[in-house]
Amino acid sequence: MKFEMLQSAVVEELVSRVAAFLEGRYKLQDDVEGKLQRLKELLVEIKIVGEATAGKEIKNKNLLKRLKEINDVVRQAGDLIQAIEPRCVERANASPSFSAFKLFRTAIGVAAKVLLPCAEDVKQLSVLVEKLEGITSKFGSLIALLSFDAESNKPRSTGRCPTAGLPTNLHSLVGRENEKEGIITFLLRKEPHGVRNVPVLPIIGAGGIGKTAVAQLVYNDERVKSHFSLTMWVCVSESFDAFKLTNEILDQTDSHTGYGGFKSFNKLQAILKEKLSKEIFLLVIDDVQNETGKEAWDRLKAPLNSGKEGSKILLTTRLEKVAKSMGTMNPVKVEGLPEEEYLSLFEECAFGGAKLEEHPRLAAIGKKIVSELEGSPLAARTVGALLQDKFDCDHWERIYESKMWESELDQDF
Repeated sequence: MKFEMLQSAVVEELVSRVAAFLEGRYKLQDDVEGKLQRLKELLVEIKIVGEATAGKEIKNKNLLKRLKEINDVVRQAGDLIQAIEPRCVERANASPSFSAFKLFRTAIGVAAKVLLPCAEDVKQLSVLVEKLEGITSKFGSLIALLSFDAESNKPRSTGRCPTAGLPTNLHSLVGRENEKEGIITFLLRKEPHGVRNVPVLPIIGAGGIGKTAVAQLVYNDERVKSHFSLTMWVCVSESFDAFKLTNEILDQTDSHTGYGGFKSFNKLQAILKEKLSKEIFLLVIDDVQNETGKEAWDRLKAPLNSGKEGSKILLTTRLEKVAKSMGTMNPVKVEGLPEEEYLSLFEECAFGGAKLEEHPRLAAIGKKIVSELEGSPLAARTVGALLQDKFDCDHWERIYESKMWESELDQDF
């Protein structure tokens, strides 16, 4: 979402109004003068952050939370400054010592305004300064969040990069033997005689947790390759296009690649049905991100049911609704990696080839971060890459304090 910081001009005006109290136009009590001076300094720092975020699309939830906190406190400061002057002047006019001071100031041609805030005003001013001190003390992590959000907002091609059966990231393959063996057992077993529809096993889990990696492990296992006469892999991502997917599946049935020229969906399905009727096939449908609707899935599935007995389908999705609507059995749930495997993966991503014993303080910070990443391999790679930029405790602490991964995990990374 596009977040609107208070406009720079608004904060600038507030700085000017605070400065007016400090430039001789008012007589100040010493303790009030110190607080106003600090308020002015803090507002100048906040103005810089406001200029840095102006007009930017902010996606990171933690960053949005921090910026909203800043907005709220600045508004409170504006309200207090707006209310404090008339109250102070009113109290000053009622003060016994005000008349002589007013006559003196009038005699030398200077407007007479005496800042004598009430106890409640001083208390509110102290609270505001304390809040802003707390916010600006975390500007290091705020800057890290801004950098992280800017990186995540860089233009990308629409949709996720298509996946394939061959694994591209070995990091995602650790610690998945149990899931792998369970799925292979399903694939190799004989179904009861007379089953008409090809069985569909969903693999479900949060984005980045390793569903595709598990499917790739299974797809490339020698037992699976020798069992099926034909293996195929398609990636759906955002758009479940039955015509396009049928084309992609058909392209993998033989070396002939001219099916893309057909405009008739009926013709494509007839050809696919004929070819699959001769095969015991395995089809992986990866990354189904949206509910397809029964009609679209039934259209794609129609020729798939012609496969020989023993044919199977795996699909990966993060949505339980998809698993229920497309699957024919209970899903395999892929969860975060076990602690030991995950710590090993994170160390590799964050430290690279460096030795942990050479960086004990960084290792301690890293363990705190690991405890919050929910075992996600993608989170380990993403955060690890940021940490690897600088082997510095302050840098790592800023990233830890920013909790920049939380919004990404909320969005299924």
